Amino acid sequence: MCHACLVKDKGCTTIASSQYELSKALGVSVRFFPLLEGYSKTDLVGRSCLCPIDMKKLGEDAGYAVTAPYEDASRMSDEWIFVKVQPGGRKGVRT
Repeated sequence: MCHACLVKDKGCTTIASSQYELSKALGVSVRFFPLLEGYSKTDLVGRSCLCPIDMKKLGEDAGYAVTAPYEDASRMSDEWIFVKVQPGGRKGVRT
């Protein structure tokens, strides 16, 4: 099952369900997305789903606190959630 990603940054929330949308939300080129084992750069084609991407590494490298799908049992969210880490090292507030 493919998961979307909620990107929360500067009071805005963006929902990304494709590599291209996630690239725009994070300001990172698709070709620089880290891949999960078993995938190759040919799996990064912009309009494709987020399945081949190492989402935890991507979010943390881009400066976001990352919550994986279903990681927060109280929310039962089936999306990845990226919350921008505030300057000074404080973790983003997950709302």
